[in-house]
Amino acid sequence: AAIEEGGEQKHFLHNHLRFTILYHKDIETDLARIVGFEVEPFSVKHEYEAPWDPVKPSLETCHPGRLQYVTHGLAPQMVQEGEEVIFTYDVLFKMSNIRWASRWDTYLLMMDDQIH
Repeated sequence: AAIEEGGEQKHFLHNHLRFTILYHKDIETDLARIVGFEVEPFSVKHEYEAPWDPVKPSLETCHPGRLQYVTHGLAPQMVQEGEEVIFTYDVLFKMSNIRWASRWDTYLLMMDDQIH
């Protein structure tokens, strides 16, 4: 939520998720395994070329063909009655130094109050 100058409170919605898949490539076997993932939420007021095509929508704010990716610098999606909301996601694959046998270490070393 954000409070405007006049004291009006505005609420925003996370309507875009970025999934980062962490993988480790074993040099000896040349095989890759998923060793973790991260999720980053974004709030973005999506724009698109009218009219809306439900089969193949063309978003101005989220279009990999035009190298237009969602960032935190885009206008956020406000929660308002009657406001159109478009939900999207993207997936990134990122090589990691975490080995398969160590993939749970991050969680096993946490204290109870760090896990949610």
